[in-house]
Amino acid sequence: MGMTTKDSEGNIAAAKKRTGILTNSDSVASLLRDAQCQGDHEHEQLLSGKAGPCQTYPERFCRAVCEGVKHDIDTIRWKQRHP
Repeated sequence: MGMTTKDSEGNIAAAKKRTGILTNSDSVASLLRDAQCQGDHEHEQLLSGKAGPCQTYPERFCRAVCEGVKHDIDTIRWKQRHP
């Protein structure tokens, strides 16, 4: 979802890092499942100190989580108005 690192030549490359998420939100889980990498490009392994910058989640990932939470909140509000 946009997590990158630098390869041995200093070029930006997709980071090879699986991120596990624990959630009870179907909306968040669905959005993240649909956004998983399809494996159609190369990934750079996070060796020799490359993992440090990956402690910060990419904006695309954060937006997907927020979108899922917003969907859940909107759905709960709608259900409360229409018992």
